[in-house]
Amino acid sequence: MHTSNPPSSQRRRWIVGCVLGLVGIAFIGWLIAIDFDWQSIPRAMERMNTALLLALTATLPVFGFPISLVYLSLGARFGPVAGLGAVAAITLVHLLGTHLIARGFLREPLRRFIERRKHSVPEVPPGENAVVALMIMLAPGVPYFIRNYLLGLSGIPFRIYVWIALPVHLLRSYVALFLGDFGSAPSRNGLIILGVIYVTKLAIFALIAWRLRVRHLRKKKAAADAATAI
Repeated sequence: MHTSNPPSSQRRRWIVGCVLGLVGIAFIGWLIAIDFDWQSIPRAMERMNTALLLALTATLPVFGFPISLVYLSLGARFGPVAGLGAVAAITLVHLLGTHLIARGFLREPLRRFIERRKHSVPEVPPGENAVVALMIMLAPGVPYFIRNYLLGLSGIPFRIYVWIALPVHLLRSYVALFLGDFGSAPSRNGLIILGVIYVTKLAIFALIAWRLRVRHLRKKKAAADAATAI
């Protein structure tokens, strides 16, 4: 008999997910209650000491804080090379945090929250964990934190999708860390690089979607042929 997760491990995962979710909800509720000025966050991040900056950038994006501000803040503080290392560390925290929350008691409310924003948790065909994880990461128009929660809600094992999500997130952060803020200082070469990256991402996404569709149609045809033969 095969058991995928011992009961004690499942309980620990639920407890950690519950605690993370409640802490995040309480923190956001407190900020709303005191009428917090959200525009002051980037200015405040520039004046923070390094330890506090890392702590906030490792936690706030789990609850929807704009990841672009995180990348720009870390790039300004550490530079493009060391900043990439800092982004790698906090991205692992984001992925683990969203995974624990998505597998905890907030799973269904989180699913409804995501569906209300016109996103849906994809079905994962057998043996296609890595392919679907890559599709989630490359799908256009999906916010950073929702993308991470979709991975957790999909049922794909964390040990599989973390090695797909982390490099893709780092590639996106690389653009922000090295090319700067195009909204305030656009450059021709930078815009060309962003365009190439975006087109490449869409092409890979379309290729994977086509591959999944072809495999689905083949399986459907094989099942129909088998039924006819009977």
